[in-house]
Amino acid sequence: MVCQRCGKNRPSADFYPRKRGGTARTTTCKMCVSKANASYYAKNRAAVLERVKARKLV
Repeated sequence: MVCQRCGKNRPSADFYPRKRGGTARTTTCKMCVSKANASYYAKNRAAVLERVKARKLV
């Protein structure tokens, strides 16, 4: 499979399964998803921590 974000050819094990089941996989590899999540957290740290804090209070 080819990652839509980085364009690298990777084995299907490097892609998360789709939520709707079956053998389908996401189009973005795990490495790119991880980088995107880390980037989002770095840019929105305060907002993320507020959401986590609000969930813990419930």
